[in-house]
Amino acid sequence: MKWKNYNQENGCYFVTAALRNFTPLFDEREIVSIVFDSLNFLRRNKGLKIYAYVVMPEHVHLVASAGEASITTLIGDFKRFTSRNIAKWLRVNNPPLLEKLKADAYRGQNYAVWQETFRSEVIYERKFLVQKIDYIHNNPVRRGLVEEPGDWRYTSFNQMEGDEGPVAEGLIVDKLDS
Repeated sequence: MKWKNYNQENGCYFVTAALRNFTPLFDEREIVSIVFDSLNFLRRNKGLKIYAYVVMPEHVHLVASAGEASITTLIGDFKRFTSRNIAKWLRVNNPPLLEKLKADAYRGQNYAVWQETFRSEVIYERKFLVQKIDYIHNNPVRRGLVEEPGDWRYTSFNQMEGDEGPVAEGLIVDKLDS
C-alpha cells in the first residue's frame, strides 16, 4: 500500500509504520528494544519529539514532531536502522523468519522488514491531536490484546495518565505544549 506523506516545518504528525506483510515481529521483546533504541537515538541526536506511541505486534503509531528535520527523513532513518538490527537479531535467534523476510524483499533488497512506505498526517488542531492519541492508546484494546489501554506494555498511555501500570522500558514521551 502506498501512502502520501505530508511535511510541515515544525509540524506535529500522526505516523504509522507497518511491517512488511504485517509480520508480527514486535511480539519479541528484544525487537521492540531495537525500536526504542532507534527512537531514542533520533530524540537525542536529530530532534525527534515523541508525544504518544504504541508498538503493536506488526506496526507502530506515533504522535511526533521532527523539529527542523523532515519527518520523512527521520522515519526513513528509523526504518533503516531497525531493519538492519532486526535482521541481525533474527539471523541468530530466528533464521527461518529471516528467510521469510528475504522472500518478501523488494527488488534490490536483501530482506524486507517494513512496508515500503509509511503514513504521516499533519496534526493541525487540538481536537485531532486528542483523537489520534486516544486512537493510539486504545489500539490494543480494539484488537482484543488487553482489556484496558494501560495494560499494554508498549504504549505511552501510563506515562501520559500518570498511572501505576506497566511503562515500556526505555522510551519516555515528551511533554506536549498546551
